[in-house]
Amino acid sequence: MVKKARTLGVCLFITGSLIFAAYQLNQLKFANNVYTETNTDHLYSQQLTSYEQVMNQIIEGSTNKATPIPKQPSSQPIAEKPESIPNDVIQVETTEQTQQFDRQQSTSYNQAKNQRIKENTKGTPVPKKPTSQPAAEKLAQSPNGAIQVATKAPAKQKPTSQPVVENPTQSLNNAIKVETKATGKQVLQSPSPQTVAGKPIESLNGAKQVETNTPKKQEKAQLSITDDIELSYLAETEIKNVANFDQWKGTNRSITVITAFFDIGNYSRGGGKSRGPDKYKQWMRVFSWIQNPVIFYTDSEEFEKIFLDFRRNVTSNTKVIRISRDELWSFQIKPRVTEIYADPKYPKIVPYTTLPDYACITHSKFPLIADAAKRNIYSSKYFTWVDIGYFREIENNTIKFWMEVPAEFDKTKIGATRIFGTRHSASVKTIVRISMNWIGAGIFLGERNVFLTFTKDYKESVLRFLKQGIHSVEQYMIGAMYTKVERIAHPPRVEIQDFKPVRGKTMTTDPWFYLGFLMYKEVK
Repeated sequence: MVKKARTLGVCLFITGSLIFAAYQLNQLKFANNVYTETNTDHLYSQQLTSYEQVMNQIIEGSTNKATPIPKQPSSQPIAEKPESIPNDVIQVETTEQTQQFDRQQSTSYNQAKNQRIKENTKGTPVPKKPTSQPAAEKLAQSPNGAIQVATKAPAKQKPTSQPVVENPTQSLNNAIKVETKATGKQVLQSPSPQTVAGKPIESLNGAKQVETNTPKKQEKAQLSITDDIELSYLAETEIKNVANFDQWKGTNRSITVITAFFDIGNYSRGGGKSRGPDKYKQWMRVFSWIQNPVIFYTDSEEFEKIFLDFRRNVTSNTKVIRISRDELWSFQIKPRVTEIYADPKYPKIVPYTTLPDYACITHSKFPLIADAAKRNIYSSKYFTWVDIGYFREIENNTIKFWMEVPAEFDKTKIGATRIFGTRHSASVKTIVRISMNWIGAGIFLGERNVFLTFTKDYKESVLRFLKQGIHSVEQYMIGAMYTKVERIAHPPRVEIQDFKPVRGKTMTTDPWFYLGFLMYKEVK
C-alpha cells in the first residue's frame, strides 16, 4: 500500500513539473514578444531624439560642418507607399541589383580619383566614396519589420516623410470646405484636378491634391479645422428654468453636461448581442434627474421630443439641438473609413472595425464638445461629455443629483477613467489590431479652453492615422495618440488624467463608470 502511494506521488510530481515547465515556456515566449516590441519603441525613440538634437544644432548654427546629418528614423512607410492595412510590406530592389549599383559607383569613384592624381587639377571634384548601399536610397528596417525606403535629404533641411497637400479635409461629396470670415458659414467648391510633373496626387477620398515643396513647418497651417467654425443647426429648443448661473460660478458645480444620440438603427455588438434606439430610450431617462445644465445633440426628431419631455421639469436649463450628421467632420471621413473596413485583411472587431457609422458616431463627441465649449451659453468653467447610456446602472433612479468636479482633478488635463494600466509602449497598430484598452470613453471632463485645444489635436490625429490606413473607435484612437512613438513625432498639447478606480469610493463596482460616479452627488 505504501509502495503504491509512493509511486502515485512520484507520478503526480512528474506531471506537475511538466505542466509548470510548459507554463514557464509559454510565459517566456509572451515576455519575449512584449520585450521585443518595447525595445523597438525604445530604439526608435533614441534614434529620433538623436536626429532632433543634431537638426536643432544645425538650425542654431552651433554644429561643425563636419558633423554628419543622421537619417530621420521612420516608424511608418513613406508617402510613396502608404499602408492600407497594418501588415503591408514594401518591396525593394534585390541584393543583386544593389551589388551591381555598388560596382558601378566604385568604378566611377576610382576613375575620377586617378584622373585627379594624374592631372593634378584642383577644379575636378573627387566624388564621395560609395557606401555599401545606393547613395540615393538606403534600406531601413522599421520597428514593425517592414522594409522601408528612406530618401536622402539635404543637409540643412529636415526631411519630410509625407507630401504637403492642400486642403486635406474633404466633405462627403468630395467638395472642399472653405471658411468665409464674412458669414462664418461653409462654401462648397468642386475640386479641380491638378498635377505635378504630370502626376496627380490622390487625397483620402479621391479628390485631387497638389504636392508642393513647402517646408514641413507650414504643413499644420494648411489643415482645415472645421472645429474652428460654429456648427449650423437644423433646429434648437431651449428650456429655461433658471434665470442665471452666477450662484454656481467658482464652484465645482459650474459644469455644462453634453450628450448626443444619432440614430443608426439596431446594430450588432458581437457574440449574438445587439443594441438599438429602444435601449437608449430606456437609459436616457436618468437625464431627468441631472441638475446641471444639459446640451443634447441629435439628428432624430423623435429623440428630440423625448429628451425635451425628460428635462421639462428639471430645475435647470436644457438646450436640445437637431443637427445634420454631415455637418460633422467625424462623418465626413466615413467614405475613407468604409474603404479601410472593407479590406478583408483588416482586423474585424464588432462593431468597432466593422460598422463605419458606429465608429463615426464615437468621434462625433469631440466636434460637439468643441461647439458647446465655444458658445458656452451657460457660462460654465467646465464641460463634461456623458454618453447617453452612461448611467445605465441607475436607469430607474428617482433621486436628483449634481455632477461635480472632483477635488483631485487636474485642471490642465482631460479627465477620463483608466480601464487598464498605461499601454504607451505598444505600437499604434497593436492598439487597434487587438483593441487594447487604456481609458474608457463614456465620460470626459475638462476646462473650457483645455477642451478646445484637445479636440483640435484629436481631429488631426484621427486624420493622420487615416492616411496610414489605421482607424477604430475613439478610445483606441486616444490610446494611439499617447504612445511613446507618437509623443515624439507629435507631442500632445494636453495630457490625459486617467482616474484609477478605487474600490469602495463610489456606488459602482464597474471601472468603466468610475469617473461618472465619482462626480455624482445626490441632492439631500
